[in-house]
Parts: sequence; C-alpha cells; structure tokens
Amino acid sequence: MESSALNSTVSDTTSQLDTSQEVVEAVQQLGEDTQNFFTDAWNYFQSALPIIVKVLLVAIIGLLLAKVFLRLCRKWLQRSKMDKSAHHFFYSVLRGVVYVVLVLVILQTMGVEMSSIVALFSVCGVALSLAVQDSLSNVCGGVLLLVSKPLELGDYVLINGVEGEVVKISLLNIKLHTVDNKAIYIPNGVVTQNTIINYSKETTRQLDLDIPIGYEDDFHKAEDLIRQIVLSNPKTIPDPPPLIRIMNYGDSAILIKLRVWVSKDDLWELRYDVLEQVKDAFDREGISIPYQQVDVRLVHPASDKVPPEKPEL
Repeated sequence: MESSALNSTVSDTTSQLDTSQEVVEAVQQLGEDTQNFFTDAWNYFQSALPIIVKVLLVAIIGLLLAKVFLRLCRKWLQRSKMDKSAHHFFYSVLRGVVYVVLVLVILQTMGVEMSSIVALFSVCGVALSLAVQDSLSNVCGGVLLLVSKPLELGDYVLINGVEGEVVKISLLNIKLHTVDNKAIYIPNGVVTQNTIINYSKETTRQLDLDIPIGYEDDFHKAEDLIRQIVLSNPKTIPDPPPLIRIMNYGDSAILIKLRVWVSKDDLWELRYDVLEQVKDAFDREGISIPYQQVDVRLVHPASDKVPPEKPEL
C-alpha cells in the first residue's frame, strides 16, 4: 500500500514537471515570435525608409508649392476684370484640381501604378456622379450663371417666386437677402431652369401706375395735375416725356395711365412721391378717387293675392 502511494506521488510530480516544461516552451516560443515580428518590422522599415522619406518630402514640398500657387491665383483673380461673383467659384474649382494632382503625385511616388490610379478614379467618378447627380446639376448651373451672367452680386432679382438682393454666388447655390433681411438659398439648378427677372440689370426703369378718377370729374384737369407733379419731381427723367392718357373705363372709375422713366435706384421713391402728391392735389381740386361700388336695385315682387277661381259652368 505504501508502494502504491509512492507511485501516485511520483506520477503527480512527473505530470507537474511536464506541465511546467510546456509553459516554459510556450513562453519561449512567444518571445521568439515577438522578437521575429519586431525584427521583420524593423527590417521592413529600414527597406522602406527611403520611400517614406521621399513621400514625406514630396508631400511637404507639394503642399508649400500648392499654397504659393493658390495665393498667386487668388491675387490674379482679384486684379482681373472677371466678375467678383466668379472669384470664389473658380478659386474653389482650382484648389480642388491642385490638391487632386498633388494626391496623384504622392501615390505615384509611393510606387502605385498610374493605370491602377486611373481605374480607381474612373470607378469612383462613376459612383460619385450617380450619387450626387443633383449636386452636379447645381455645379453646371453655377458655371452657366458665371458664364452667361444673367445676375451679379448686388442685383435685385425675382426667381421662382422669390425676390431679393444677390449677396453670394457659390458652387451649388445663390444667396438672396430679402427686404426684411431674410437669407434665402436657391440651388443653381433651380435658378437656370426658371425665369430670372433682374430689376437691376438696366440703369433705368419705367414707373407704371393706374390712377382712377370719377366719371363726373374733369379728366383734362386730372391729367394736367398729374403731369405737373411728375415733371416737378427731380427724380423724373424728362426725356422721353411721360405718358399720361386715359387707359380704360372701369366699372366705377376712369383709369388714367401714367408711364414715366426713372433711375432704377429712384423707382420706389418716385412711386411713393407721386401717389402721395396726387392724393393731395385731387383733394385740393375736388377730384374724387372712387372706390369699388355696387348698385343694388330692389324690385318689388308681384302681389301675393291669389286670383279667384272661375265658377264652374
């Protein structure tokens, strides 16, 4: 029995020695693998160090040259006769092209074949064009706006039912400021596909007013008063002379048409002046400005008495 216990003890000791030996071997193997990994990484780094240094130098020098080139281009755009609204647009496009070229040069320095780069850009270009086709239409619309110039910075325009002053023309949209200081952004694609009414394109505008007077009033006297008011205003352009004639016979008034030329900057001021002064002059001279009236005529119905029935024969 003592011999059996001794054999069991020897067996347990042998098992523990085997386990310890396996642990030692596993630790040694892990150490060897780690050493080999760092050795291989260091050897790869040493072999790739010239390429890494070359890529860093190309990237740093390329960025410096790109910044200098873009700064010169911005100064050239500011000195050129190109419309100011096109400066930001062309500068953005030029900056994008410069950085794309820089990325291509860096990839080529890293040893990437140009055929692979071209294939990659072709696939990305097709996928990108399908994903952002609406944005591309806005970009094309922005190019058309800058080339054809239907509107410029500072113009007051009406586009698709929205009106305001043009304060910015960007790559994707234009920005309008309304008279009550609201900012409205309209995509360039919408702008090019709709009618653009530019109130600031021409230096002069025509003020068009319909002034009503009563049928019982002297229209010759009313026309003379309107003519005196218009010609005495310094904002009026006297040549060509203003048109003041009867335009139409309305339901409750005679409509006198006034057409007079004025500078685009004085249009609204002249309109306000004429309306106020015409009202004062008409009140002073006893000329009425009728409002909409409806004459109602009451017709009495026939007698409600029922005629007597005829006697039967």
